[in-house]
Amino acid sequence: MSIHYEIIKENIAQGKEGCVSVVIANGIACVLKQFKQTKSSARIQREVDFQIQACTEGVAPQVYHVDLDKKQIFMQGLDSLLLDVAKKREPPHLTKYEMDGIENMMVKLDNIGLLHNDGNCRNVMLHQGRLYLIDYGFSKRISKATLRKTNAPNIDYTFKMMKRSFKQNGIKAWNN
Repeated sequence: MSIHYEIIKENIAQGKEGCVSVVIANGIACVLKQFKQTKSSARIQREVDFQIQACTEGVAPQVYHVDLDKKQIFMQGLDSLLLDVAKKREPPHLTKYEMDGIENMMVKLDNIGLLHNDGNCRNVMLHQGRLYLIDYGFSKRISKATLRKTNAPNIDYTFKMMKRSFKQNGIKAWNN
């Protein structure tokens, strides 16, 4: 099934596998993640499935519609990158609420057995004061082998990468 939409802001984010635009789809303002045609439909569906699971836990934005033929995901729009908000502060930093919120999202994902697996600080967004984790393209189920190494893979892997990413972007957080 195809969906009719009008582009409001094109290419607000560009990635290796596609771009993100703000659109109006069936009268609803949302975000369109448009993948390159070479992206596997199975991988897009997998990303969507993981995002829906994370959304159920209050960690990810809601998915409204998926068009595997056109390689598109329509989802809830969010206000801003946490990185951009933190950079506007003097000095650039995360608040305790934000640091605790990121850690809490990692714990929630660990609890449902989903490894986010992409610690780029650009994957944390704010919407109406709430934190969300986006981009489930690298996500995977937490394996038994991983659990033999750690019982908190998102904390031990994704969260550590994210802390490093914020620091590399000049954001003071977690006593770095």
